[in-house]
Amino acid sequence: MAKKGQMNQHKTTLMRLIEIKRGKPIEEILRELSEEYSLVEEIAAVLGIQESTAYKWLIQFGFEKRWVKPEPAPEQEGTRS
Repeated sequence: MAKKGQMNQHKTTLMRLIEIKRGKPIEEILRELSEEYSLVEEIAAVLGIQESTAYKWLIQFGFEKRWVKPEPAPEQEGTRS
């Protein structure tokens, strides 16, 4: 188990700036956004960061669920006009 304050050493300057702007710890921000949005690209857009950065942060803070882009639906045969 991490000691209090130990996780702070893993926060980047950008994480800290977002915390200041939003008035909450980055972990809480990511939790709220991961509950509201289903795609990493949406979370990244809300935070104003790159999608790859958002993905790394979500993994770093334990939000590893469903962060894969959905596969496009296969074309169905016999649906031509």
